[in-house]
Amino acid sequence: MQEISTRIWQEHGTSIVWDADVAHAVAQPPSGCSVSLREALGWAESMPTTPGDGLRTIVVTGLQAALDVLGASESRPVLERLRRLVREQSRRWPDAATIFLVQDPGRFRVHPATGSVLMLPRTPGQPEIDLGNWLWGGNLDEVCSVLVSKTDSRGRSTVATIGYWVRRVS
Repeated sequence: MQEISTRIWQEHGTSIVWDADVAHAVAQPPSGCSVSLREALGWAESMPTTPGDGLRTIVVTGLQAALDVLGASESRPVLERLRRLVREQSRRWPDAATIFLVQDPGRFRVHPATGSVLMLPRTPGQPEIDLGNWLWGGNLDEVCSVLVSKTDSRGRSTVATIGYWVRRVS
């Protein structure tokens, strides 16, 4: 899997990010904003022609929580709308980024054979969700790990993975 450490994921494409501090920092006006999953899924049916005045980054909250409370049959329509949203965003807003903020990095892993991002179940017995396939479809070979510089508790600079990103879907 490729890695990126530049700001490009904040300005283009679609990401799954679990670092709330970083996501909230890029969601600040005038170039960013936060919206609920409900509002973003509404765009899947009627996508605005632009993301808004000067907006480059839209942070969507609530995806992981919604998928956690929905059963498999209930989550499928949400995931289908999510797929449409990402396709429309890629087509209509190529110079903007959509970032899905999730809470638990330990629940996400990359499938070794396919390169897809999987969301592991919250409780045993539930199925894992192939979130990478739902979001990015056939572009799984273009999924990149998002790396950021951080300062650890001892004041040393480190690099941490905070999510996954794809620039464009077809």
